[in-house]
Amino acid sequence: MHVSGLGRSSIYNYMNNGKFPKCRPLGGGIVGWSSVEVQAWVDARLDGRDWQPGDKTSDLLEQLASDIEQHPERIRGVDSSLVERIKALVSGVDVDLCEPLSPDDE
Repeated sequence: MHVSGLGRSSIYNYMNNGKFPKCRPLGGGIVGWSSVEVQAWVDARLDGRDWQPGDKTSDLLEQLASDIEQHPERIRGVDSSLVERIKALVSGVDVDLCEPLSPDDE
């Protein structure tokens, strides 16, 4: 509740109306929410848009978080020469990651 800034009843009202991520049972009558989904909800609100369940970005981030949690041994450092190569390839390209894609880009 502290991440969303909402009270318990507001969370359940939003959730029941499809405007907040659904909770999941954790056992013993306890429920929880995916931190990735809640953060996607917060980000949508900060961007002035409504959160949509099944947002592809939050699905991808949740899969990545789950994979990292289950297989931390797979995490590898990135070689600095690769970072420099990527920087060289995108130099002069101006990208606003907050700007929605145009229909031509999708």
